[in-house]
Parts: sequence; structure tokens; C-alpha cells
Amino acid sequence: MTVYDRWHKSHPEPGEARCSEHKRVPTAKHGQGVRWQVRYRNEKGEQHKRNFEKKADADRFDVTRRADEPRGEWIDPKLGQTRFQVYAGTWMASRLHKPGTATTYAGHLKNHINPVFGLVPLLSIRPTSVQRWKQVVVIDRRPMLAPPKTRASIRDVPVPAVLADALAEHIDRHKPEDVLFRTTRGNLIRRDYFNADILKPAILAAGVPADMTFHDLRHTFASTALAEGVPISEVSRWLGHESITTTVDLYGHLVPEASNRARTALDNAFAAVSGLT
Repeated sequence: MTVYDRWHKSHPEPGEARCSEHKRVPTAKHGQGVRWQVRYRNEKGEQHKRNFEKKADADRFDVTRRADEPRGEWIDPKLGQTRFQVYAGTWMASRLHKPGTATTYAGHLKNHINPVFGLVPLLSIRPTSVQRWKQVVVIDRRPMLAPPKTRASIRDVPVPAVLADALAEHIDRHKPEDVLFRTTRGNLIRRDYFNADILKPAILAAGVPADMTFHDLRHTFASTALAEGVPISEVSRWLGHESITTTVDLYGHLVPEASNRARTALDNAFAAVSGLT
């Protein structure tokens, strides 16, 4: 038995007086604090105790602990203050995973889970916390994705209305907490799957060169924006170039009309000045 009555003796001496309320032999702590106490030992053999106002709550805690402990599922409430990333590291080290599985799990923890829950105590993480965890939030037609690896990679990019509408329709068909894109089987999309099952078929259907890569879409975006007169400084910022010189070197040839526009601007300026003389 691990549920104890703090107010009454379990093995009273013959003839000891009983309390008027419960008709049992009182202890020195009778009427002080809460009555019921559960005592247990953790995985290190150290004894702990937890007090309860009601015996039903104490029994429930004890039954749950006894059922979960043999399966390794019971967690000492005091360990609930441990931060998630500390527990995750211990969990990874205590499990026997295949090398590929271990690498995958480590990547998920580093890139996706720890940035959100790493510093949160275990007891503060509830199912609702996970359900509210969204990878994408659309603000003013700008998808704000999960944090990338470096601060320099955090930037806004323009999203055309046709894409924003398509994304909104796609999101409406799924739960808000779901990953934005999945495979036909509902799994996360990996690079090899994307290249073989999504990008390559799209390339064939579009009739573009078969050696086109996903990175080429970045060049398409930049060249289209510049051809439509978007300032190269803005394009450089969207591409994440540290220096606009990089953008000019790569895409400067796509703005051949820049010098003509400059001459026209100067002519207009001088024409206005000439009209005042």
C-alpha cells in the first residue's frame, strides 16, 4: 500500500484514544495540512511523496503510477520541470535507432521541434499546444514559414494573388495544424520524392528543358520581376543577396533599358529647368 492517511495511525497501540470525527487513532499531524499521501520511489530508488486533499485523487494517482511504471511510461511529476530539449537529448541517447532513423529524428528536433518547444518545461506542453503549432501563417497574402536556420534567411517575398488564393483553398481542405504539403500517402515531402514525383512530371507537362532544376525557378522569379521594371534593389533583397553587386552581376543584363530610362529622366528634368529660363 502506498496511499497513506497522514492524520491517523496505520498500526495504533491497544487502548489509544480515537478522534471523534473519524473514530480512528490520530497522529501528531492530525488536522494539519492535507490528509492523504502517496509515497513512491523514482528510477534511482529515491523516495518521494505527494499529498492530496481527497483519497480518490490519491488512489487515482497511485493506480496510474503503478500501471505506467512497468512500461516505462510514468514520469515523475518533479521531472516535469525539465526542459523539452534536455529530455529529448536523453531520450535520443537511450533509444536504439538505425543510423538513418537517428539522423532523421535529430534533424526534426533541431530544425522543427526544439525551436518551438526546446525551452518549454515538459508539464507545460499539452496536446492543445501541439495542435496550435502551425508551420505556416498567411499575413497580407505573405506566407510566413517556420523559422529558417539563420536570421539572415528571414525575409518577406511577394506572393501573387493566384498563388495566395490557391494556398488558401488548399489550407481550407486540411486542418490548420497540418503540414502545408504532404505526399499522396500523407507523409512529409522529402527532396528525392519532390524531385522525382512532383518536379520532373511538372517539367515534362510544361514542355521546358528536362534538365531544369528547382533552383531555376528562383532565376525565373528574378528575371521576370526585372523585366517588368521592378527595382533591382528590391529583387536583391528578396533573393537574400548580401550585396546588390551580386544581383547586378547575375541579372544586370536583364535590364538593358535602364540607360534609356535614365536618359529620358534626365531629358525631362532639364526640359523642365529650360522652361523656367
